[in-house]
Amino acid sequence: MARPKAKKSGELEQLTLDPGRYEQPRLVFEDGALVLKAVRQEERGLPECFVWHAGHWVAPAYRYAELKKWLFEQGKQVTNNVPRYLHRTSNGFRFERRDGLDMAQSSNGAVLLAPSTSKEAEAATGYSYAVAPAPDKLRKVAEASAIYQLEAVSTPEPAVVPKSEPVQTLRPYQREAIESWKALGGRGTIVLPTGAGKSIVATLAIDEVRAPTLIVVPQLDLLHQWYENLSRIYGQDNVGVYFGEKKDIRPITVTTYVSASSHLDELGNRFYLLICDEVHHLTSATWQHAAKLSIAPKRLALTATYPPDFEDHLILQELIGPPCYYKAPADLAGAYLAEYETVRVRVEFTPEETVEYEKLKSIYSPFVQRMWKAFGMRWYDQMMRGQNKEPEFRQALVYKARMEELIEMARAKRLVLARIMALHRGQSAIIFTETNKAVYELAELFMLPAITHHTVATERKAILDGFRAGEFPAVVTARVLNEGVDLPTAKVAIIVGGGGSSTEYVQRLGRILRRQGGAKAFLYEIIVRDSLEERVSNRRRLTKKGRKPGEK
Repeated sequence: MARPKAKKSGELEQLTLDPGRYEQPRLVFEDGALVLKAVRQEERGLPECFVWHAGHWVAPAYRYAELKKWLFEQGKQVTNNVPRYLHRTSNGFRFERRDGLDMAQSSNGAVLLAPSTSKEAEAATGYSYAVAPAPDKLRKVAEASAIYQLEAVSTPEPAVVPKSEPVQTLRPYQREAIESWKALGGRGTIVLPTGAGKSIVATLAIDEVRAPTLIVVPQLDLLHQWYENLSRIYGQDNVGVYFGEKKDIRPITVTTYVSASSHLDELGNRFYLLICDEVHHLTSATWQHAAKLSIAPKRLALTATYPPDFEDHLILQELIGPPCYYKAPADLAGAYLAEYETVRVRVEFTPEETVEYEKLKSIYSPFVQRMWKAFGMRWYDQMMRGQNKEPEFRQALVYKARMEELIEMARAKRLVLARIMALHRGQSAIIFTETNKAVYELAELFMLPAITHHTVATERKAILDGFRAGEFPAVVTARVLNEGVDLPTAKVAIIVGGGGSSTEYVQRLGRILRRQGGAKAFLYEIIVRDSLEERVSNRRRLTKKGRKPGEK
C-alpha cells in the first residue's frame, strides 16, 4: 500500500470521515423531531416519513409509534435513543388507585377492566417502575438547558377506601369505551357527553399502560380540576402540573395546549401516553403542536363534541387516531345523566323593531343572493377577506351586525326570560348570550353576576363558588362557560343568543346534564320568529346521526 505524500509545512490536511466507520446509526429526539444520525443521504429503504434535512434524515415525532416496528426489524443496526421513559430513573410509577373505584365487577356481575401488573407493564413499555421518592424531599428535574426546582410536598396521604365500600362503580359504557380504545391499539377518540365520566375513562387508560402520562387541557380551570381529581385517585406525590412558572414533571403530568405546544420540543420524549381533553381544540394550527411534538405511542382523546368538519377529522385521525366510541346525551339520559327537555320559545319583534329589521333585511338579503351566485358556499369567507377593499362588503357587515343586535336584544326576549326564571324559581340557571354587550345588559337588568373573558380569575372564582353554594339564582355569560367548568347544581340553561355551531349547542346542553338527585334539566332557546335566528337555531340543533339532542 502506497504511503500518503507528506504535506508541506503550513499546509492543512483535509480529512475525509466515513460516518459508518466511527459512528453507530441511531435514532434520537431533537427539537421536537426524530433524527436518524450516521446514515448517508444515499440510503434507500427508509420509512416514507423520513425526509433529508440539514444533513440528516428527519421524521415527525408523532410518527414514532409507526417507526417502532421498523426499529425492531433493524435489530442492533440502529440504536433507539428516542424515549426517555425507557430509562431507569427515580421517578417511578408503582402506585395504585386510592379512590376505591370498583374495577372488579359491575352491577350485573360482569368482569370489568383489571389493571396490568407492574411486571406486565414493564415488559410492554420497557419502563422501570422504581419506588417514588418521599414527597417531603426536594427533587430536581434536569431537562436540556433548564433545571426546575420542585417544591416540597408534605400533605398527608389520602385514606384508602375499602373495596367493600367503593366510592363509585365503573359504568358499562365506560368499560365499553376503554375496550374499544384498546382494540384499536391504544389510539383513538372517545366521545361522551359532559357529566358522563370522561375523566374516569382516562384513568382506566392510565391504569392500562402504567407508564408516564401527559394530560393536555385547553384551560387553567380544567387543569386544576384534573390535578385535584388525579391527586385524589393516585396521590398528590404522583401528579404534577406544567404551566407558567410551575414546571413539575411527575409520572402523571397535566398541562395546557399552550404550554405543550411551546415546550414539547424538549419534553416530547418523556411520556408514553398522551391524553388530549376537549380534543376539538387540537385542530387549531398552533395547538396541533401539542400532539405533533410528542412521541407518545399510546394516545387517547376525549370530547363531548367531535368536530363535524372533514378536514378536522383527518387531522385528529393522523395525530390521535380514529373515533373509537360514541354516546349522545340522549343515550345516557335518565340512567346516568339527568333527564332533560329542550324547549324552543318563539317571540315576536315589537312594531318598531320590525320596521328597522325589515329595512335592513331588504338591503342585506339581495346582497347575500348576489354573493352566493358569485362565490357559492364560500361567499361569507370572501366577504370577510374583501371587507378592507370593498365598501359594499363593509356596509353589508354593518347591516348584519345591527340585525343580530336587534335579534339578541329584542324586548320580548327579556319578558320571556323573566317568566322562565320565575317558573324555575329555586333552581340554578345559566343564561347564555352571543355578545358581551348582551351579557352586561341582562346582568344589570336582572341584577345577576356576569362572567366574560374580561372577568379576572379571583372574581370569576368567587362568582362560581357563590353559584354552586346557591347564593346566586343564575349567572349570565357569553361563551366562557361553554366548557371547562363543573356546575352540577345548574339544571336550567337559557340560550338568549348564540351561533349556529352544533358543538356550542351540545356544550351548553352539557352544563346541565350532571345528575343531582332526580332533578330534571331544561334547555330553553328563545328565538325571534321569521328572523335569521330561526335558521341558526335549526343548524345548531342538528348533531351526529342527524338526531336532535332532545329527541328520543
